[in-house]
Amino acid sequence: LHSVSPTSKTKINQQDLHINNDWSIDEYHEAYIEDNTIYLGGDLLCSGTFNSNSTASTTDARQLVMSGSSNTQTIYNKFGSGIDLYNLRIAKNGGIVQLGIDNSNVFVRNILEFGGSNSAYIDAATNSKTITMQPVGSGTTQILRNGLGHVWGELRRYFPTGANTRFFAVGADTISSYRPVTISTVG
Repeated sequence: LHSVSPTSKTKINQQDLHINNDWSIDEYHEAYIEDNTIYLGGDLLCSGTFNSNSTASTTDARQLVMSGSSNTQTIYNKFGSGIDLYNLRIAKNGGIVQLGIDNSNVFVRNILEFGGSNSAYIDAATNSKTITMQPVGSGTTQILRNGLGHVWGELRRYFPTGANTRFFAVGADTISSYRPVTISTVG
């Protein structure tokens, strides 16, 4: 899928959209998802704006699923501070999801999930990027590890004031190097 028209938007209305190859969003173009699940088989290559309407709390899916069969899938963002997602699910049979160069940090506002049949991890370390779990308003974020998978690199979580516990699905550069961390704070 190639979103190209200058100063226009591509709004995805289909409930479940399967993109078998790369999704390229050209400069000056906005790709907009709302109540959708996008299954991406290739790379997300964003030189424009990727809008998942992630600033409003909702029960809508607004989910990007990295499900490609290639060894490496890349999330790339050229401008801004990074890609802002409401829900991100990793559902690959193996390999990695790599955060690209430039401004390819990822902000997850609700759920980061490693799906039941997943055998891939997120590589944030190679290009010195971060995965930031930042809730909408006073909400909370979750990391669900239903299959294999973790973040290799920097994973940031929000801790509100008071007693809280946060789970970090982290590890090193192989799927078997999973080393989870749980941090609890006291009020």
